[in-house]
Order: sequence, then C-alpha cells, then structure tokens
Amino acid sequence: MLGHFKDISIVAPRGNHDLQFFPSGLQLRGKSQTYLIKWTSIRRIFCVDMPDGAQKMLVLGLSQPLRNGNMQYSLIGMKIATSAVVDTATAVPQAAWDAAKSKGLQKSRDNLPPCQDEEAHFVVASLLKDT
Repeated sequence: MLGHFKDISIVAPRGNHDLQFFPSGLQLRGKSQTYLIKWTSIRRIFCVDMPDGAQKMLVLGLSQPLRNGNMQYSLIGMKIATSAVVDTATAVPQAAWDAAKSKGLQKSRDNLPPCQDEEAHFVVASLLKDT
C-alpha cells in the first residue's frame, strides 16, 4: 500500500471512506462498499474551496463511472477539512513508493516533503495527479 487516509467524507457515493493508494489504483473503502478506481480512469481533478472556508472539495472526474446498484457516479467529491494535517512519513511511506517504482509505477510522490506535517487535501491531491 502506497498511502492510507482514514475517514474522508465523500459526497457521492455518500459516507465516510478510507482512501488507500495502491500501484494499480485508488481504493475507497466504506462501511458496506469497496470501490477500486484505476489510475487510468481518473480524467480530471478539481480542488474547490467550500463556501464556509473550513473545507476543500477534491472532485475526481472518472472516465468509467463507479456503480452502486442502479446508480452510476462519474464524479466523486471528497470533503477534506483545511485544518486537517497528516504526517507524510507515516501516511505516505517512501519505502513503499520506492518498491512500487522498481516494478514500473508511473506515479510519483516527489513533490511531497519527506517527513513533515502537511495539509491533508494537498497530500491527497498531490498523490492523485500525474507529475
């Protein structure tokens, strides 16, 4: 596992989910559902300020929508508090990325500081975008 973030509020599909970053894609793990989003299916990423100023919304545009019953979600909105900070050394371990790079992973964590507390929305957005 390349990174792990707990209890991220997602607007659609609704609920709190854990984000787990793997070499093959992003996994959203909720209480009753688990979704795997391949890196190639993420087409757009937006970071939007919420009106209250206390949260940011990361929106993922997918080429292949997530299915939950009859519902299809082509946009996924993640609300992350601007005050939330994560330690990049524990949430995104460098050793796991080095091992995945040796196996051909195309993504990078080079734009993150090695051992530092950073805003959670910045870390998640940095891991999602291609460098």
